[in-house]
Amino acid sequence: MMWLFSALSWALFLGLSVWADSDSNNGKGQNPEFYNSARHAAADPYVLYDWESGQYYAYSTEGADDGYHFAIYVSPDLSTWRKHPGGVLKACYDDQMKQIDGGQACWARDWQWAPETYYNAKTGWYFFFFAGRLREDMAKDHFRYSKFEEPSKLGVAVSRSPTGPFKEIQSEPIGYYPFDPDYHDVNLIMDDKQMLPPKTQEEGKQAPKGTYIPTIDPNIFFDKDGRIYLYTSRNAYRNWNWDEKLGKYIEESNIIVVKMDRAWWDDPFARTMPDISSSEVDVHARDAPDLPSNITSYNGTGEIGNPPRKDGWKTVISYGADPQQWENFHVDDYEKNNGTKKDRRWSEGSTVIRRTGKDGKATYLLTYSANNYEASNYGVGFATAESPLGPFRKSAKNPVLSQAPDAEIPIYSTGHGSIVASPPKNTRSRVGAQEVTQSTPEGAELFYVHHARNDTTRDRSIYTTRMSLDDSSIYFGSDNAITMNLTSLDQPLPLNTYPIQLEIGCPRGRNFDSQFEVRVVSKTGASFDLTEDSNRVVAQPETIEASSIEPVRGRDGTFVLKFDKSSVQELAYQRSSVKGNWTLVNSQKVAAGLAPASTVCNMRKDILVPAMDIRNYLKRSHSDSSSDESQIPPRKVAKSASTKPKTTAKASAAKKPAAQKAKATSPNKTYDEAIKSIDKTYAQFLKKYKPNGSWTADEFSAGFARLLPMAQAIKDESLPLAFNLILDIGEHSYGDVDYGAKTCGYGDTDEPFQAMDNALLEIIESRLEDCTDHECNDVAFILSPTTDDMGTSQDELREALKPKGIRNKSQFLMNDRARRGDQQLLMTRRRTRRMDTVDWAGNALNDLSETRRRIDSWGLGKHYFAKSIAKLSAIKGIDVPRYNDYHQSFGM
Repeated sequence: MMWLFSALSWALFLGLSVWADSDSNNGKGQNPEFYNSARHAAADPYVLYDWESGQYYAYSTEGADDGYHFAIYVSPDLSTWRKHPGGVLKACYDDQMKQIDGGQACWARDWQWAPETYYNAKTGWYFFFFAGRLREDMAKDHFRYSKFEEPSKLGVAVSRSPTGPFKEIQSEPIGYYPFDPDYHDVNLIMDDKQMLPPKTQEEGKQAPKGTYIPTIDPNIFFDKDGRIYLYTSRNAYRNWNWDEKLGKYIEESNIIVVKMDRAWWDDPFARTMPDISSSEVDVHARDAPDLPSNITSYNGTGEIGNPPRKDGWKTVISYGADPQQWENFHVDDYEKNNGTKKDRRWSEGSTVIRRTGKDGKATYLLTYSANNYEASNYGVGFATAESPLGPFRKSAKNPVLSQAPDAEIPIYSTGHGSIVASPPKNTRSRVGAQEVTQSTPEGAELFYVHHARNDTTRDRSIYTTRMSLDDSSIYFGSDNAITMNLTSLDQPLPLNTYPIQLEIGCPRGRNFDSQFEVRVVSKTGASFDLTEDSNRVVAQPETIEASSIEPVRGRDGTFVLKFDKSSVQELAYQRSSVKGNWTLVNSQKVAAGLAPASTVCNMRKDILVPAMDIRNYLKRSHSDSSSDESQIPPRKVAKSASTKPKTTAKASAAKKPAAQKAKATSPNKTYDEAIKSIDKTYAQFLKKYKPNGSWTADEFSAGFARLLPMAQAIKDESLPLAFNLILDIGEHSYGDVDYGAKTCGYGDTDEPFQAMDNALLEIIESRLEDCTDHECNDVAFILSPTTDDMGTSQDELREALKPKGIRNKSQFLMNDRARRGDQQLLMTRRRTRRMDTVDWAGNALNDLSETRRRIDSWGLGKHYFAKSIAKLSAIKGIDVPRYNDYHQSFGM
């Protein structure tokens, strides 16, 4: 397949000739810094670190675009945030509560709050948890009374990508029904306004016992022993507690916990709804008192429903068990606000981590927020326990995070965040998404990312605060285990997110002296958003700002910068300081780093795809989530005896002489030999290629001619192996490679693509007609539209491209050797996935669509696997309009 390998050589040539990075001929400034500037609207942020892309993903209650719930922000450094378009879930209702087509979480009328996302590396699924308030018509089925004012429940959606699209597992809340059999439901004896509780405890005890518990603010903790725990906030509503010291009822929210079942987490298809452990299901049914016969005569009831269960739970954080004065900011709100607000306390927004103390014992540390989020002194405390089920003891030093009204830039309403670590010192060391809950990566530091604001009249924004764990204070009852350093002043970026590289690409258009393609990346290879106000790239030495900054379509983090100056000699990456100044981080001399106009750039005025794309292909370290032994590929299904390669019924029926049978080569052996041939040809090309046009068009054609017949040779013996081999041959057929082949003078690549497409289509049809063994048993599964494997998003793929920069030939060769090792590991994983997957149609559709999307993004080609994609999408019941001409012949 020499047409493919020639493309890679052209990419190599461009990468060495055109692109410059900040490690050569650079002007280094100071270490990069940031300050909390309240630039990005966010509330209740939960941050997930994605090792594959080196990016952080923050999920927020606020900040989504109109028509969506829950914003997603992306950052390479926990400070330079870029909002992902849209949001996590499309809204189900407009402002008039009219249903919107395609909306999700339609069970929730409002109060979509407190999102958190967890990644399962073994199955490749992201689980997005959130809270919402039930529609009024559903309240009685979950909380017994239709007039239950705050019927909040938890929901879940899943995706193959941290940026979605997310889809609910089921269009309903999680089936968890926590019930408190001992609570005197004083709302039943309150007046119609439901604002003022009984004046005495004796009066309150006359109320009927038993209430269902509304829940918000989910937090999932995965313990080392494999057990999973759900921490959530018991919403304050219908939780009036008598305060002896104050002599009155206070309505409180508490942190509760319940052990979860693992089936949802281990489901390779993410079709199982989360549920609690069977030991907690309906555990309070036997303790629940009977309702009074005249229950409808009480206030706050309405229609009476019959929820199916009365589940267990345990309180781990409450005021009554461990009172602290700083949590009392709202206990007199009824009087202060003329009866428009209740007297309340809050404990919410929990995060749990585990650490081992010097005594070798495990200690569980729980952070929580107290007071109302609208209050200036909304703050964070922590507590410790020897078990995830408690009891937890609060630190006497609480709050560890609170307002800073006297700071140079005041900070208010600090709270409800999540704990995250900076990248490890060795950025190639794999870090699991939830690893920070068990240990701090080597050489990393901890942060608490939370919401706050610099004015009490403003909305909340995302803030990043350094957090420390004192190893000597990790024990039950510790007051000093956690400290946080809130500041609005300049502070260093998180460890191991820098040094930052500035990469300058071949100028676009004809004005090569004033227009450039620029990409700025962190130490992990994650890109910076140059349109975000805290950073910029300027022309030096006069510090000229770009007159326009345009993102390059299809390549996240790459921008076209245009300068209103005839000649630019140097570009500089700068970051803003709290004083409003700009500090130099890195600079690059354009003349020294870019080829002069007389060479490549002027020679290739017709280049449509800049060199950066091709170089990224060569330089990427990890472009698939399956690049580690501990990680099973996202679409891999648990392997069973039925998944081993097999021959078709047609081949089995064929009769051969005994001597011929003895000499026959097994399909497995033929497949292995074909794979080795592909790898060998690729390796020989990398070794022998010289950028002087030594490869001829004849050799290019001959290379392809040798490879495709390998799949044809296996077809009669094993359709699955032939199918997988064609996908393997097309593995590198992305847009940059295709374009490179054309620029190398080898003409249009439509013909080889068509040949692969036709061969693949023939095999697809044969697999459906001649299915044997487990394929016939699984045919309903394969044909099911709900099992398609279209999870990998284009954003995820773009984020996986990690350019490292090329200083010289020696550095390039070193990087290329590392890349080839990673690429081989990646290929092994993908090949394993293809062999083991049951849903071969969905798996192939994902791979081919990924290829097609990249080609489409550059406007290249017109016939790349079009028939195969159409056939597979028809099998899966997915309407792809651009292929409708083909669909008609397939019965869609």
